[in-house]
Amino acid sequence: MSFSTDKIQGKRLMRSRDGTIRMTEGMAHPARSVILVFEGFHKVTAFFLWHDSANSFQDDSNVVVKLLDQIAKLVNHTSRGIWVHENLKRNHTDIHPDFKLAPNTDDTGERKRISDLIRRRLQTPLPLKSWRFGSLHLLLGEGSAGSPIFWPSYVVVEVGGLKAPAKSMLVFLRTSQNRSTTADQKQLTEVSECVHNKLASRLYKAGLKLVASPLARPLGLNLQSASTVYPNIIFGPPFPNQPTYLKNYPRHNIKMASTILFSPDESFNYEILRILGHSRYSGADVEEVLRAASSVEPGNVESFYSAFHKLAIRVKTQADAIDSTRNPISARDAYFRASTYFRSAGFYLNGHDPRITTLWDQQIASFDKAIALLPSPGERLLLKGDGFNIPAIFYSSPQAKANAKPRPTIIVGIGFNSGQEELLHAFGLAALERGYNVLTYDGPGQGSARIHQGLGFIHNWEKAVTPLVDYLVTRPEVDSARLALIGWSLGGYLSVRAAAFEPRLSAVLAIDGVYDAFPVFYNIVPPAVRAAYDAGDTGKVNSLIGDALTSKTSPAETKFRWAVEHGVWSFTASSAADFLKKTELMTLKGVIDRVKCPVLVGEAVDDMFFKGQPAQVAKELGDRATHLVLTAEDAASQHCHVGALSFVNHLFFDWLGDVFSRK
Repeated sequence: MSFSTDKIQGKRLMRSRDGTIRMTEGMAHPARSVILVFEGFHKVTAFFLWHDSANSFQDDSNVVVKLLDQIAKLVNHTSRGIWVHENLKRNHTDIHPDFKLAPNTDDTGERKRISDLIRRRLQTPLPLKSWRFGSLHLLLGEGSAGSPIFWPSYVVVEVGGLKAPAKSMLVFLRTSQNRSTTADQKQLTEVSECVHNKLASRLYKAGLKLVASPLARPLGLNLQSASTVYPNIIFGPPFPNQPTYLKNYPRHNIKMASTILFSPDESFNYEILRILGHSRYSGADVEEVLRAASSVEPGNVESFYSAFHKLAIRVKTQADAIDSTRNPISARDAYFRASTYFRSAGFYLNGHDPRITTLWDQQIASFDKAIALLPSPGERLLLKGDGFNIPAIFYSSPQAKANAKPRPTIIVGIGFNSGQEELLHAFGLAALERGYNVLTYDGPGQGSARIHQGLGFIHNWEKAVTPLVDYLVTRPEVDSARLALIGWSLGGYLSVRAAAFEPRLSAVLAIDGVYDAFPVFYNIVPPAVRAAYDAGDTGKVNSLIGDALTSKTSPAETKFRWAVEHGVWSFTASSAADFLKKTELMTLKGVIDRVKCPVLVGEAVDDMFFKGQPAQVAKELGDRATHLVLTAEDAASQHCHVGALSFVNHLFFDWLGDVFSRK
């Protein structure tokens, strides 16, 4: 880690790249801190923490009052900054009344937990009694951009050094990304332009400056001190015990300063990250995806379709113009990207929308042109299963062709959505680089098996996998003693289930582990629906879900809408209640003990679907499992570790190599 130095009032500081300040004269803490709590709607609370030996509280508060006033003017609100609580006691654990403790909560324990949180954020060894506490509320009236303006979150703003001026605070405000329910895109654009055209000079006069970046408009504001002090800033989830009126509103993943939100819509944000992640293995390009994503409106699936369909057409046109004989790599990469974008364009469309078939055929056509240009061209197959056919693609390892030696082979399957073509960009090319043969496939309910054969999901997934193994052991380039199965997303259940009945598998990678699919979908639907389902009232279940999906006054959350609509379609269910009923069959209970091979059980700590499930799979497998938990610090904490494919493939395939070396 490299350091640079700055002088502030005779004190020498060491500043690391991450912005954390360390004083060289025995001081290792920021003297003052402000926690800005964006409660959403029209209120911002500033909690002040400062050390006895620091400058006065009033110095800090005056700067923050100016800052909050600029925020109010920015969004055309009437500023009503009101001192509602000024506590000068020698203990900052007296939290503001707006953050009252939950019923039946241990008062002392909860307050201590918040205090400990603050102390850890500040990285200070000083006793609590050395700090003082105060707070300020800014109440915002109705503005032209509507409300809410801020999504519920908090930011810790630290000022380094006992004598560092209060003006040296840096604040990151996520405003323009948090689209309100009443603001339209035009109003949000006006706010964004106001930020860049009007706010900078006002902030400079207040001792602050606006730091612009290419992502400033879609992602928010970055307000930085005009001085040379660089504090450490930390983002956190919504503050403990939010006011009751916030608890019914959806939360979005704004937990890390390093995590960029591409959309305030949680589901769209995830899918955009998923698409971007495929840029590592030729499935996307970053800038064109970001440009497409900038026109996607939260909650508007048609805007998602339109953005990526337009991109797909443009990239396919580019690919068609390339002479693939003279420039095969250029043509291949362009067709791969076009295929990804056609597939993405149809992702959120209702399963019965006729555009899905058209888009699917377009993504297959582009994909087939691409895999024909691989060093070892992909080979499309249609394998005979138990009452159905299994679409598959076999990719031969270049090493196998070079020395005619049988190679270890990996079967890769998708989960609840998408199709086998995506798997080449997720795991396939990484496996081929390492000398493996690869077989991808679409089982019932997935990809071409659903679209072209009308097959819905089945719980007994060995019926899809065993025919694949039967086929592979007949190929001379396949080492039948070294066969592995990867299951992605819901495939984490499907793969382990198949391994319980297919003893020829040498290893399974459940990315990530799923023990019981039913709770995953059950917990997505509203509480009233769950109550009706528990009571066996399927009519009410279907009625409530139908009302939620068609409501004009309270539009359904994208994740809920997509999960139900896609679930009914992919399971070929007669209704939403029937879909939930069918997922009850997807459990490893009673069969997991039959798994004999080693299993890598992946887990993403910020998974928005399967939280807690991987740990249960690992527990039930016991010493057969390797439980791999990836966190935000690994930059691989999202569902299926999207956006971290290079890193996770290194972990997955190194583990698999160790397993195969023992064969």
